[in-house]
Amino acid sequence: MEGFVGHQTYEAHPTARDDGTLLWWLVDDTDHRSPREVLRIERERTAFLTQASNLLLSSLNLERCMDVTAQMAAEHLADAALPSLPPAAGSCRWCPA
Repeated sequence: MEGFVGHQTYEAHPTARDDGTLLWWLVDDTDHRSPREVLRIERERTAFLTQASNLLLSSLNLERCMDVTAQMAAEHLADAALPSLPPAAGSCRWCPA
């Protein structure tokens, strides 16, 4: 078990005593939690970038890349996405997700 007490985190370890009661050992985990949290976030970021790279590199088709971009934006950033391309020959291209 683990939890917060103020701004610190603790791991709780129960130990059975001879009289049948439990003795709880609390171990301050604050210094270890921060690096673990940073590592978890970095692993999530790496997984996202790997997924994006794999999906976008699988096609050189502009329409397909716009679809993939919109789908990934909707999954990770918003409820919906609408990527647009810069104007070409006086028109703007839209790709709704």
